[in-house]
Amino acid sequence: MRAIAFLLGGIALWVAGCTQAPEAYEAQAEEAKEVREEAKKGQVVLSVDTDASEIIWVGTKVTGRHTGTVKIKEGILYLDNGKLSGGNFTIDMTTIENKDLEGEWKQKLENHLKSPDFFAVDSFPTSEFVITNVEPIEGVDTANYMVEGNLTIRGITKSIRFPVKEEKAEGDTYVYTTAFNINRKEWNVMYDGKPDDLIRNEIHFKIKLVAKPSEEAVPQPVEEEAS
Repeated sequence: MRAIAFLLGGIALWVAGCTQAPEAYEAQAEEAKEVREEAKKGQVVLSVDTDASEIIWVGTKVTGRHTGTVKIKEGILYLDNGKLSGGNFTIDMTTIENKDLEGEWKQKLENHLKSPDFFAVDSFPTSEFVITNVEPIEGVDTANYMVEGNLTIRGITKSIRFPVKEEKAEGDTYVYTTAFNINRKEWNVMYDGKPDDLIRNEIHFKIKLVAKPSEEAVPQPVEEEAS
């Protein structure tokens, strides 16, 4: 019996090793920060195209993983001298969708994710990310900026930072991409799962923001330094 228990334990550890969150930048949560003045304005305001933009999430547990999407409700980005300087976007938590299950199991998982065990969507229908600071990164192919901002989930706001890649698509369209992991418990998402199938604390996010100048987005004036 002891040998069987040891064997089963070894299998469980092997499975656990196969279901880690995707490798990505670890965005450590800190206390919320003030938005720097440079991040509140820009010479150009980009409106986020919510149809073209996407957020992909991955959650893992001992026996496997689930992946899905959640939609961006609205957002704006600021450019100062052609460089990203600030902005924000709102996430519609009511749109959480699973992409690897079908039928009854898909619906059960989506309902559970929207429940108080996870994101309590009835009480907190939106989440938000507000950029507080942007630092350009030179000489790195995988990222142009280190973006710092306040992420609000379940009414809890924490500061995180992560690298962002900027791409110039056709015309005046900009595309910004990033991938990072957060510890969900920092935002009071505390459900641990079943004793024999524990859910990992890490949530993986892969985000693509597509944005372009919009007549509806009124540019914010850039204040000149007093001479």
